[in-house]
Amino acid sequence: MKFNVVKASGHGLGFLHSPGKKPNRSSEVPLWILQAWAWILQKALGLQCETPPWFDLPAMMRFTITTPEVLKILQARQREIAYRDRTKPFSFILSPILDELTGHPIGTDPDKLLLISPYSTQPQQWYDLLYLNVYDGKEYKLGQPGKRLSYEAEPKTYGDVVRQYPRHAEAKSLAPGGGDCSPETVGLLLRTPVVAVVFRHIGKENDRRWEKGEDLSMLAPHLTEYHPNETARLTTDPVLQLKAKQVSIRILAKEAGVSEKTVKAVRKGQRVRRSTAEKLRNALLHM
Repeated sequence: MKFNVVKASGHGLGFLHSPGKKPNRSSEVPLWILQAWAWILQKALGLQCETPPWFDLPAMMRFTITTPEVLKILQARQREIAYRDRTKPFSFILSPILDELTGHPIGTDPDKLLLISPYSTQPQQWYDLLYLNVYDGKEYKLGQPGKRLSYEAEPKTYGDVVRQYPRHAEAKSLAPGGGDCSPETVGLLLRTPVVAVVFRHIGKENDRRWEKGEDLSMLAPHLTEYHPNETARLTTDPVLQLKAKQVSIRILAKEAGVSEKTVKAVRKGQRVRRSTAEKLRNALLHM
């Protein structure tokens, strides 16, 4: 029995980079997502299905280089090659999704391991690339599942993601009985009630990185939180600003035990904590 997937959702799959051919212009989703849904449905219906050729490839995300820190890490190993061949700002990079349990090389901190590599249009070569850890610049290779060495990283494959997809528990709704959803939950889901326990003041601004495209920094989102009486703890002091401009930034920062960035902020007339301003005043008295 053969059938065609008329409309496939990319929800929960679209964050991955396409491992195969470009999508058909007539389709709203990449071809690999259509193939993934066809495989899922055929399995669910007990039909014979052919495993897509990209199932064993490492699951990859594609990002754009938008920060100098990431660019420096990649260019550090490219000093011997011509500039035109080096990675440049706004170039694409690849980042594999590592297996949470066994995917980290021995001796590494899972919380300090984010691998990236210059973009490659050849998925069959992804296992052969060298990947750099953005936290320390060390290089690692990817080991294929079941064959990797202890010092290699083991990624999830596209097949792993697709196989787990039908059993992904819904986190935003409740099960029909009112409890948490599990991989076995079926039926009409319920709304999740929300009870406010404490009020926290956060920035209402949208994260514009999601609108500008794929950005590696989205993996470490930052949310601005405002604390009560925070404004009252900040101050500007024109006299302190004038005196700070008359001495060395480096020496004043060292004497006051603050960063040079803080001294520069005071010299520009920006607000700083009252305790910080007091440290700077005391340091100026002894200079």
